[in-house]
Amino acid sequence: MKKRYRARPGHGILFSPREKLMAIICAAVSLVSALVIRLIVGPLYRVIAYCNLRGILPPVWLMFLLWSLWYILLGAAFGMVLGCWPGPYEAVKYKGGMLFVLMMALGYIWYPLFFGAAALFFALLVCEAVLVLSVLCAFCFLRVKRAAALVMFAFSAFMIYMVVLNILCLFTN
Repeated sequence: MKKRYRARPGHGILFSPREKLMAIICAAVSLVSALVIRLIVGPLYRVIAYCNLRGILPPVWLMFLLWSLWYILLGAAFGMVLGCWPGPYEAVKYKGGMLFVLMMALGYIWYPLFFGAAALFFALLVCEAVLVLSVLCAFCFLRVKRAAALVMFAFSAFMIYMVVLNILCLFTN
């Protein structure tokens, strides 16, 4: 018996082959983009030493690992939503997609602002914008695909942590 993937949007455990393919493609594009930004910014140690952040930030290797993992998960969540078959929530899907693209663009801007330019106040503003966009995106994804929404809500919790770190870094300097 052939599996049917056309369930109500956001429900069910099975992912269609289309959703899996889109998740893999979007995760790869997201990770490659994050790595390119990391290579452009260069070494982070001088900024951490300049801003006296050794006691506030986690180790650089852990930050790099967390950000890489988040970009993979976020890309996969976006791919799952993009790969959903057309349905009654098509407008919400594309609204969430536009919010996601804006959120990722701001996320790619945050890294050079914080580590490259040491512009802590502007990095805080961008981080807060990413937090707001991730919550809005999570609510849009919730109507389309619950698994993608859970990833977005978890990312929102991580962004709260990053906003707190940004505030601490801003006030210690």
